[in-house]
Amino acid sequence: MKKILFFILFCTFTVACSAFIKSGNKSGFQTKDNSYYQKLARDIFKELIEINTTSKYGSTKAAEAMASRLRSAGFPENDILLIGPDELHKNLVFRFRGEKLLKPVLFICHLDVVEALRQEWSMDPFTFIEKDGYFYAGNN
Repeated sequence: MKKILFFILFCTFTVACSAFIKSGNKSGFQTKDNSYYQKLARDIFKELIEINTTSKYGSTKAAEAMASRLRSAGFPENDILLIGPDELHKNLVFRFRGEKLLKPVLFICHLDVVEALRQEWSMDPFTFIEKDGYFYAGNN
């Protein structure tokens, strides 16, 4: 479970940072008010938690959701690729191009999770819960 959450956080951070960089803020990550980016990261995290990506439902919906966010942030279509063995089980490949001295980065996001039967969890594993400043999903 820790690996899955790390991955979700990594993708959330990646998309949020990409949007930040594309926004034209030249002063770095320290801004007077980071609330917009915190909300964006939370919204992406929530969106991914609430998409059931078990084998039965596939990962395509999550890949499409993240691809949509990248397009909305202004990334070119030719740097965003949805690919997989069938229509239900696609993943996202995203190329983050370098500029000047910055090297390009290739992001390949693994989105599927193992089967999560509701009766085996203290909470619905695909419902994002925020309580007392903490985020909960499943058995956390």
